Amino acid sequence: MIKQISTLLTLLLMGPSFAHATPECKISEFGNLEYDEQAHDLVFRSNDLIKARLGVVFGVGHKFTGLPEKSNIQFIITFAQSEAGPYNETISIIELPSNYEVSYFKFSESKEIRQGYWRFAYAANGIEICSKLFNVLASKN
Repeated sequence: MIKQISTLLTLLLMGPSFAHATPECKISEFGNLEYDEQAHDLVFRSNDLIKARLGVVFGVGHKFTGLPEKSNIQFIITFAQSEAGPYNETISIIELPSNYEVSYFKFSESKEIRQGYWRFAYAANGIEICSKLFNVLASKN
């Protein structure tokens, strides 16, 4: 009984900082995002080699945990000519609600079609929690 009271007091003294979990990200799916006629839904094609042309959509399915309710995640897309980097050219930075489960990029203009390595990264409180790398080829058709 004394041990239980001692443990309870310890937890109470630790206060709210004890209740916050470490932010985590789990990538469940990735690749081209296409409409499946049979499923009547968008599905990932599980590939990290993307043949870029107008209208092509690629992205990541993910789940964020360990975050306060209604918090945001930074979704950052960067580009490099080689896999080794540096990934210092930013394509996009967007704030996503932490309950979003899909993020993607769509080639809408011909100037966006760039061959190289595209990196999707996710950050919570300025700290990267996961990323996915895509090899993008500029397609002629």
